[in-house]
Amino acid sequence: MYEKELATIQKQLTEIVKASAKNPTEAVEKLLNLKEEAGRILTTESGEFYSVAATIHEVIADLNFRTKKPAEAEKSYKEMMEFSRKLFAMDKTKYDYRMGLSSYKLAAFYRAALQCNVLGPKPKTLTDLQKKVFATAETLYRQAVSCVYEHAKKGSILHVELHSTVMNELAVMYASVGNYERAVEIGKNGIQLDKAVYEKHDDKAHCKKLAGRMNALAAIYTFMKNPLLASETLEDANFVLEEHEAEDPVTLGVMLARNYLNLGGCYHMIEEEKENAAQTFETGLNKIIEINKKVNGKLVNDEILSQMVVGDYYKKAGNEEKAKGHYLAALAKAKVTFEKTKDAKYENIIKKLNTLI
Repeated sequence: MYEKELATIQKQLTEIVKASAKNPTEAVEKLLNLKEEAGRILTTESGEFYSVAATIHEVIADLNFRTKKPAEAEKSYKEMMEFSRKLFAMDKTKYDYRMGLSSYKLAAFYRAALQCNVLGPKPKTLTDLQKKVFATAETLYRQAVSCVYEHAKKGSILHVELHSTVMNELAVMYASVGNYERAVEIGKNGIQLDKAVYEKHDDKAHCKKLAGRMNALAAIYTFMKNPLLASETLEDANFVLEEHEAEDPVTLGVMLARNYLNLGGCYHMIEEEKENAAQTFETGLNKIIEINKKVNGKLVNDEILSQMVVGDYYKKAGNEEKAKGHYLAALAKAKVTFEKTKDAKYENIIKKLNTLI
């Protein structure tokens, strides 16, 4: 009914989004004007208008979030949700993805606001208010899953990908507060969905996504002090990465290098694998050094950190000579980089290394 009008609005929306990086504030104003224009062109109580309005508020919210305006972002995400609810009430089958996506977006916003989107060895302690926000995010994630589940079960790739994203983010959120058992259960479910998508597409983008989520699960196993399961998960991730490394030798190569370093740490804690730890650490380090040369030193931080990680391994293993060699290599890199940048963080690294040597 509104095919031409919707095509014109979509074209304008795309143009605004493309130019938004230069002036986000101006982009928000243009998007709100576009919403008003859409309201004049389309019937304001129609599914077409609700869909356009939901998308516009989603884009505005993302822009506000990226430009560190959390209050404005939350307001826009909530407006997005209102229009999505209206769509979902009209036709649950037709608009299940829109509702699922909106629920996911608001959940992800709250998760990031709580800083429960980053894995760390020490679980985060939440205040009473933060616990309420956590519960809201959890409810929204589950709502997203329930919206897309039926189409995902029937094989819709779009729905499966959103389902897997939700499951993996929810897993990290649980792990961030120390609920590792729940995190593993949900994380494994998400990875199964990722594998199904990867097997269908078998491309670089899905390889990177699947490997990244395997890495997150491996980190959770490490926090649970289960190096065996962590190593098995990293090995699976490496197999996937190696299949596509040639397509993106820098990005996927760096992921592989870091995985080898983490895998070396796991092997060191597994009696049957201890003899493979040193070679695995060296493989990861050599890969980082090789890639850093190719990118003209842009990965100097990775190289310094990798030298320190390998040095720490040899120190723990009782090989002081090899440990010192890696610390000296890291020190030399840190000194050169500090002279170039005068960045205080390298000065701190230099001080730390001097105490280790």
